[in-house]
Parts: sequence; C-alpha cells; structure tokens
Amino acid sequence: MNRLLLLPLLLGIASPVQARVDPEVHKLCKDVKDYLGCVKAQSGEVKAKPNESIANSCPPNFAYNGGGYCRKIVCIGFNPWGLKGDQFLERKHQCRGIVNWETGILQKHVKAVFDNSCPNRKPGIGWQSTCHEEKGLLPGKVPKKKNR
Repeated sequence: MNRLLLLPLLLGIASPVQARVDPEVHKLCKDVKDYLGCVKAQSGEVKAKPNESIANSCPPNFAYNGGGYCRKIVCIGFNPWGLKGDQFLERKHQCRGIVNWETGILQKHVKAVFDNSCPNRKPGIGWQSTCHEEKGLLPGKVPKKKNR
C-alpha cells in the first residue's frame, strides 16, 4: 500500500517540467540579455510603470541649470567693457547684448515644472524648455559689412 502512495509522488518529481512560452513571445525575447524578464513583461506578469512627467520647462527669464532647477538669467544690453556671456546661454535666448546667469544676492533658483506641450525630458543646460531646445539655436550675430 505504501508503495502505491509513493508511485504518484515519484512520477511527479521524475517527469520534466513542461513550461511553454508562446512562440511569438519567444521570438521577441530570444536575443535580449534578460530573457526571463522579457518573457514576463510580454506575457503581462510584470506591469509597466506609467509614464512619468519630467520637469521640462522654466519660467520666462530663467534657464535650466540642472538637478531639476532653473536659474534666473539677465540680458546685458549695454556692454562697454567687452564682457562675454555664459557659453551655456549663448544663442539660446533673445537678447540684444550678452546673456549671463544672475549672480550675488539677487541670484534666484526655482524648480522646473512640467509643460505637457513640450517633449517629456529634461532640457539641456541653459535652455528655457525642451520646446525651445527643439527649435534649435538662434542665428549667430552677422557682422555688418564695412563700406569701402
């Protein structure tokens, strides 16, 4: 009698496990590093995270400074000293002079915000938003021709 009870147990252990993967899923996942993770994701065992909104825009007169923050910028129209603007701001903002980061006691930092009309990623350093970044750099200054 004991032998009859052991027989189903031994047959269950001895038989190979038949785990079948859908052929379409296998075809999609066969060349990836994490095959098991891919199979689980494709079969719906792993739920994907909803798209996160990324802070991609700064208020007017601010530019992205990294780390999710924007920093106030200033436009210096009258420049008798020949100062140069910040290289990260050059040709990214409308200004009839040079653009620089605000410094000293007046320096302001604010958190960047999400604007759903702009691409959902962090802007590059010096850009007001990813919308502005997508439009590209402003044209450089064209030197005036001298009359001869």
